[in-house]
Amino acid sequence: MAISSTDAAAIHKLAQAAGIDDDTLAAWTEEEGGYRFAITSHTGAIKAPAASRLRERINKFARTKDAPTPNAAPEGTLMATDRQVTYILDLLAERERTGDGGGFMTGPTDQNGIEQMTRREASMYITSLTEDY
Repeated sequence: MAISSTDAAAIHKLAQAAGIDDDTLAAWTEEEGGYRFAITSHTGAIKAPAASRLRERINKFARTKDAPTPNAAPEGTLMATDRQVTYILDLLAERERTGDGGGFMTGPTDQNGIEQMTRREASMYITSLTEDY
């Protein structure tokens, strides 16, 4: 089953936040067996398992690229998990689409900034974004 155009847009935003250009994203989409422009044009013409692999590839790229870490947490601090980072980016993308606001805290809006959060901070940010308090 193909993913929705909303899912394609979220993956596109994730790639942009990671600094991946549209040509690279289109090539990766094609490598995963999807229509070359399924993500960049938000058509969603890519199967869900392939889209998951693409999202993982984007996340791996973002983790491995050189990024400054000015506010590094103390050694031994548990940092936000990949799952938390992805969920926060999805929630932010949804809010951008719907124009929804609210919540009790503000935080980073890019992948690098979110990855610098501790697990506790990420959890509080998710609670704020979902308005589950």
